Amino acid sequence: MTLTALTFEELESLWCDCLYDADTDFQDRLLREMLTREDACPESYDLLWEMQDAGWNGGVTQDDRDAR
Repeated sequence: MTLTALTFEELESLWCDCLYDADTDFQDRLLREMLTREDACPESYDLLWEMQDAGWNGGVTQDDRDAR
């Protein structure tokens, strides 16, 4: 599957589905693709936190993580 052809919203939907399927390898591939998108605007808090932990949008501090 070529992930570059999918919209950010489609990628996010697939990523969220992986939470239930426990397909962590595919979920990691999706996250890597979403991190390259300039139009990234995650709606899922879980995805937002994952992206921030990976450095997206400046990343987060430990205080931010503790506040979750």
